[in-house]
Amino acid sequence: MLVPSPAGSPVTGLEVIGTIGFAVSGAMAATRQRMDVFGVTVLGVLAAIGGGTLRDLLLSEPVSWLRHWWPIALAAGTAVA
Repeated sequence: MLVPSPAGSPVTGLEVIGTIGFAVSGAMAATRQRMDVFGVTVLGVLAAIGGGTLRDLLLSEPVSWLRHWWPIALAAGTAVA
């Protein structure tokens, strides 16, 4: 069962830090392959939400980014920046 966390909880802070970190790593990998801005954004978003998606699917939980828009927006913004 997915327990919602309040907006200011430490869990949400860790999710933000993890999303930013993985978006940066995906964007750096795309940059090393000389991808354009669209490729950098897509790879950054995939890296940022991919692990959480796999975790949710293996635990038979609803995929979190389908219910909340902020992980995709944060990952895309981080990858482009």
